[in-house]
Amino acid sequence: MAVAVKSTPRVNAALMPQFNGKQVTLVGKVLQQNPLIIQTSDGDQVEVATNNTTPIHNQVIEVVGTVSGHRSMTEISRTNFADGFDLDTYDKMVNLYNSQNYAAMMR
Repeated sequence: MAVAVKSTPRVNAALMPQFNGKQVTLVGKVLQQNPLIIQTSDGDQVEVATNNTTPIHNQVIEVVGTVSGHRSMTEISRTNFADGFDLDTYDKMVNLYNSQNYAAMMR
């Protein structure tokens, strides 16, 4: 039996207020692990509340979670990305994904 996977919007820090209380996907560079603080693709910092005790060994991670306020979210899951992941290019994709011209097509 296949497991259903919920699709979540990809956001950067600037877009988070539009999704308060909703699940999103956020990618960023780990700046600090306790508390977990990541630098998002648009260069801002977001604090991630987590109960996950697994150490983070990569610089870049993807966090799926619920936006819980301005520049904060609660983690549901996380994935390690390669350390060379290009956050600048990713941010361009996030902005395109959320633009009015492409939002209906991308969701």
